Parts: sequence; C-alpha cells; structure tokens
Amino acid sequence: AAAGGLAAGAAIGTKATVGSRRAVGETDAQGNFTLFSAPTGEGVVETDFTGALPGEYQVAISRRRLPDGRTPDPGAVEPEEMMAVETIPARYANPATSGLTATVTEAGGTFEFELVSEGQ
Repeated sequence: AAAGGLAAGAAIGTKATVGSRRAVGETDAQGNFTLFSAPTGEGVVETDFTGALPGEYQVAISRRRLPDGRTPDPGAVEPEEMMAVETIPARYANPATSGLTATVTEAGGTFEFELVSEGQ
C-alpha cells in the first residue's frame, strides 16, 4: 500500500537491483496495489503472474494526468502523451532517484511507501 492516501491510478514499477527483473501494478481507490511480473515474450499476459519474484528492488511511482484529468492511454502516442503531467514529485517516477526500495522474500509481503511533497 502507498501511505498518505496516494490517489487511484498511480503506476507502481519495480526494477531489481541485480539483474533485469521487473514488476508493475496500479493503485486502487484506497492507494493499495498488487504487483504483477512475467517473463517478456509474445503471448505472455502480465496479470497471469501475481506478485514479484524474491529479491531487492528499487521502486518507482508515477501518476500522470492529461489537462482534463484523464489518465493517458498506455498506448498513447504524441501529442497526447506529451500533454500529460506528473501529479506527484517527479523524483518518484524514476527508480534510481525515488529512494524507495523493497525486499521481496519467498513469503511475499506488504509494502508501504511514504511520498513527501517537494520542499518537505
């Protein structure tokens, strides 16, 4: 879960600190999320692989919106995507700068991430 009432529709992404494993998810109306991971390849549906593989992860959180408040379509092409703006501090959108990490064990787990506004 994301602490502090993160709004619905925020994208959660992880990148393993070693290797190329990734997991992704999206927050619900309460700020909760479930990660999904899968090997890459044609015909693979990410939602078939609930959870993240055990390991150390850097975490990114992004919530982009169009001027009218809509979430851009994941397959959007310019110029629509170029009009979308980040609604949380931009540093959180990059796993290398977010400062957010998670250690996933064989048992899985629940993670809370506290996002701080710029200047705090």
